[in-house]
Formats: sequence, structure tokens, C-alpha cells
Amino acid sequence: CHLNGSLNSYAEQGNSLITFFELDQITPSEINILKQQAKVYVTSTFSQQVFSQFGITAEYLPIGFDSHNFKVLEKRPSIDGVIQYLLPGKWESRKSSAQVLRAWAKRYGNNAAYRLNCAIHNPFLPPERLNAMVNEALGGQRYFNIQFLPWAPDNATYNVTLQSSQIVISMSGGEGRDLPCYHATAMGAWPVAMNAHAYRDYLTESNAVLVTPSGKRPAADGIFFVSNGPFNQGNLFCWEDDAFIAACEEAEKRVHSKGLNTNGLELQKLGYGQAVDILLRDLKAP
Repeated sequence: CHLNGSLNSYAEQGNSLITFFELDQITPSEINILKQQAKVYVTSTFSQQVFSQFGITAEYLPIGFDSHNFKVLEKRPSIDGVIQYLLPGKWESRKSSAQVLRAWAKRYGNNAAYRLNCAIHNPFLPPERLNAMVNEALGGQRYFNIQFLPWAPDNATYNVTLQSSQIVISMSGGEGRDLPCYHATAMGAWPVAMNAHAYRDYLTESNAVLVTPSGKRPAADGIFFVSNGPFNQGNLFCWEDDAFIAACEEAEKRVHSKGLNTNGLELQKLGYGQAVDILLRDLKAP
């Protein structure tokens, strides 16, 4: 879970906490929560390093492929002669959703050879607000080759969504793991991704097209990250549009020359077993 709300204890001898963390700093309130835990686990080595800088020892808990809910389809959804991109993940500033949408529309908008499938439903945003934010990002323009997918009601539906496109866009400024990116890659998509934070734990030059960050920006967005609060204070990685588009073009070349991302399929070998083994080891420890 996230650190906000993790202070309550339900065990006489202390809790162990598995936390997703996305920023490059931890606040005094967050440090207090972490110090109350018997043990802390994080899902990225980047977060492990951030915690260490603030005096918190945490163990890396690798979250792998969920083979119970996700399977490679015998036939992926496709459109002949069309390169399809997928933008997954809840719409928010942290994930650079608006910047991705603007940059992609500027380069590929209304080009019949390309399609952008957006799975960006955010249950924490009223539909009218989300629609307004999308409309603002696109400057009020409509593009026939950008479609917004409805919320997937179950994992079987989302399994198809994650395999709907040859390229998955993973340009988030901060992630604790990014399971949609992980699973889409593990089922054969080519990710265009930031060479930063959690992505570095499972994406390489051989299974992804990586974009070097251009710097950092404050995480505050007035919605999910509020300035000067006790939680979620820090920075996110940022990127330049030209670098993103160059990576998209490289990913297209890989789709044409290699087809399915067979190196990405190797990520299925990391399941949940390693994480469970670590947790069972610690539960058995005296």
C-alpha cells in the first residue's frame, strides 16, 4: 500500500509493510511511519535507494508476472497495416499522460497508419473532469485515430487491452513498479519507456526502447500530490517530446523488423514465487 494511511498497527509485535513508492524524497511523517514497521519491502530498487538515503532499510520485493490472470492470446487484436500504440495507466500528472497525448497527436494525429488506444480511466477523477483534462491536452481537437477505451471490468478484459497494441507507452515520471507496462511487455509489446526508477529493474535496451530523462520536476499537481503536505513530497523525472518521438520511431522499426517482442516474453519467468519466498522466509524467522 502507499505510506499515507499505513501507520495503523494490527499486530502486537509490529507490522511488515509492502509499499509502492514513486518519488525521490521521503518526508518526516513518512519516515516516522516506516520506522514503526517491523520490516519494510519496496517494489523497486530505486525506492530502496531513496529510503536508504534517509536512513530507512528496505528490502527489494520483485513483483513479477501474474500468470493466473494474464495469458498470451493466440491471436492479438490487430488492424492490417496499422501500428497500434497503447497508453495504459490512470490519467494523472505523475504519469505524464497529458504530455504523451499532446506529443503523440502532434506526430501521428489523423494518420491512418497509426492508432493510439488510451486505457486511462481514473476512478478518483469525475468523468467530466477527466474529459476536460483530455480535451485541454489535445487543444480541443479531435483525432479519428485516438480512441479512449472504457474501464476494464475484469482482468480477462484487461488482458486483451494489454495485447491490443504492438507498442506500449510507459513514460511515467515515477513508478513503484508499473504492472501494466510489465505485463504488456511480458506478453510481447515493445515499450517506449523512461530509463529511470522502477523501469530500470526489468526494462533493458534489448526488450525496450529507453528514453533518457531530461531532468526532474516537482511532483505537486494539486490533486494527488499536494505541496507542503506530510506525504508525497518530492520530484518526478521528466522528458523531452523529441526524445519520446525518436523512441517511438525506433519502436516502430522493431515492430517491422522483429514483430513480437520475444525478449519481453522472458519477463514471464519472474512470477510471484520469488516475492512469496522472501515473505515466507521472514515470517518463519524467529
